[in-house]
Amino acid sequence: MKLPVSKKSMVECKKNNNMKEYRLIQKYPSLPKDWEEGMIVGVGDSTNSYSPCHSKYSDYYVPEKEIKDTKYWEQAIEDDYEILSILGGVTQSFYILDKETGLYVNKAEYAKFTISELLRQDCTIHLVKRLSDGEIFTVGDKVQLIPGDWKDQNTILSKIEIKDNVVVFEITQEKYKSKYSQGIQDWRKTKKPLFTTEDGVEVFEGDSFYFVTKSFLIERTTTIKLKQSDKTFSTREAANEYILDNKPDLSINDIRKVMPIDADEMEKLKKIVRL
Repeated sequence: MKLPVSKKSMVECKKNNNMKEYRLIQKYPSLPKDWEEGMIVGVGDSTNSYSPCHSKYSDYYVPEKEIKDTKYWEQAIEDDYEILSILGGVTQSFYILDKETGLYVNKAEYAKFTISELLRQDCTIHLVKRLSDGEIFTVGDKVQLIPGDWKDQNTILSKIEIKDNVVVFEITQEKYKSKYSQGIQDWRKTKKPLFTTEDGVEVFEGDSFYFVTKSFLIERTTTIKLKQSDKTFSTREAANEYILDNKPDLSINDIRKVMPIDADEMEKLKKIVRL
């Protein structure tokens, strides 16, 4: 039986933080035709019934007993994640979250699906956002459990799943796979190095390093605002080695003191000095 619902009950349910909400997990015949799996209902004008949280769905009350005593509904616990895109289908296309409708859209196919529909079709989650801090994780990212070594570059996020309302990351590390069931709040992306020094050491944000200026002066810093001509090194010893190999500060007389020089060699040295 369809009951009249006031405009007041059709506002977003999230405005009432104390209100329990329920998600439709399987549609059944007595519901309006435009109701779909994944939609959320909250307490309407009557405290003993529930109505849609989004105004795009037809006005309708579902009795509290029907909500709580059947297999078609589950309590919608507020998540700390938002699935932004899903990959799948015959053409392995991306389905992007439309935040207005909550559906996943493939513009090339002009198709819209709920997340449940896509995951039942063996599609996979490609992009997820952690709502508490806005961090976005993509399949293929380098990740690590918290706490962990920021410089560990060996753990790859190979799969994202949702199990019991928790995001589970499956990772690939070197030559074996390991599954971790920690929630999304227990993960972070591995920092990417800012650059690699001349002596082959990766530098991360906050690391100190040495650099040699064009005039062959050695400075130590944590900033990355360097001149293009500056050369970077992980240690002062490596910087000194570079200066020793490259600074043109020997005179011809300095060379004469340690080794004899014939006429041909003298001409060659003079050309080098003039350079």
